[in-house]
Amino acid sequence: MIRAGTSLALAAALAAAGCGAAEGARVTPPEPRPGRHSVRAGARAAPSAEGEPPPASTAAPGSPDSAPCAPLVFDAGRHEDQLDVPVPAVADYADGAALGPFWEKLAAVARGRAAGPVRVFFYGDSNLALDQVSGELRRRLQARFGDGGHGYMGAGSPARGYRHMDVRRSTSGHWVTHIYSHHDPTGEGFGAGGMVATTRARGARVAIRTADAGAPVGTAVTHLGVFYVAQPGGGRVGLRVDGGEPRVVDAEAVAPRAEWVVVEAPDGPHELRVEALDDRKEVRLLGLTLERAARPGIVVDAYGLTGSTYHHLARMDHPIDRRMLELRKPDLVLFLIGTNHHRFDENPVSADRVLRLLREVDPAMPVVVMTPPDRVKSKHSTQSHRTIVEVSAQLERLAREQRVGFWDFRGAMGGDGAMHAFFWKGLAGEDLIHLSPAGARVMGGRLAHALEGAFAAHLANHPRAGCPRP
Repeated sequence: MIRAGTSLALAAALAAAGCGAAEGARVTPPEPRPGRHSVRAGARAAPSAEGEPPPASTAAPGSPDSAPCAPLVFDAGRHEDQLDVPVPAVADYADGAALGPFWEKLAAVARGRAAGPVRVFFYGDSNLALDQVSGELRRRLQARFGDGGHGYMGAGSPARGYRHMDVRRSTSGHWVTHIYSHHDPTGEGFGAGGMVATTRARGARVAIRTADAGAPVGTAVTHLGVFYVAQPGGGRVGLRVDGGEPRVVDAEAVAPRAEWVVVEAPDGPHELRVEALDDRKEVRLLGLTLERAARPGIVVDAYGLTGSTYHHLARMDHPIDRRMLELRKPDLVLFLIGTNHHRFDENPVSADRVLRLLREVDPAMPVVVMTPPDRVKSKHSTQSHRTIVEVSAQLERLAREQRVGFWDFRGAMGGDGAMHAFFWKGLAGEDLIHLSPAGARVMGGRLAHALEGAFAAHLANHPRAGCPRP
């Protein structure tokens, strides 16, 4: 049995690849060594020190700092889609310092020196709720830098049809889902994903499994995890990988606390099933994770919830939320927020609270603030809704003042009145607010290209990025 308060860290220490590859060459990531804090499928749990999070993405040990490290070259290439609009560049309003730590970690992945996946958090509203923009971003980045696994998916069902790309999830039994944009999390904490699924019914289950064979990404993982709340009166949870013997997690604790338990399995397709084992004892799940340490690459955690605003994000200041952020520490945080423009005048204050929370986890946390998708009043209007123009200008000012990264998502659509053209091209829905699946894929691809272009520009100025520091 695994007691609450024992964090089973995801730790796959990788053998280092040399940095002395020929200039411009792509270094293949190395094979891993088993992590001592993982739980192998079919093996007993080996607890780590309490509170020890899974390791961040850093250069793997094994190569001497004096080893030669050739300049790294990355070609973002040309981007082609059905829009006759240039892809805006990602701006760094701290003269390279805002996003530099992320590019360094991405370079370590490209060189084959990363000790684990590089994690990207992507916060958004209903345009991100079905993981379409973020799903396309994940596919594109993983195709270039390696499939690090699907990442996070909520354990509950915040809306009908909730789903993510390139992963499968199912539930059975009675579950109640709360999300920060529809329910007040004060005094409880919904975790970094803003979502909690609860049950008191023995036998209630949630399962997550890798994508079906033939999917472009997500078909293999090595680490399957669940975030849960250990609390007074917490119920036991059984974890089964591929129908094997259950590992029992006891969520009883003196005080509420977010925990992350991870089970290790051989690289390949897998399913994790989480089941409540007690009657009338509450089980609180904050989310599920799938990662792949065999080939460290990119992980994109999609945190898209309907109705989200910066005001809602600023609510995530409970110790449970902070703890989940510390355990899953992101390497880059993207924000596509602003479509829901009620209370938009509070955005600067609310966003400041969110950024302070992230900087408590990592003072140099790389962040990119984006403008929201364009919006027009009618199918025949060729000018943007006045408020969306104001929100877009406000968010760019915010990025400048906070000295973070910025990307003009609305500008990448075409700027003023772009939603009109999107609708008539089949790239937006009838409500002129939400992108269609095709439109989401277009914009996810554009965002990926913008990030790749910014990475290439960083390497042009820092060709030895990702090398061991002297």
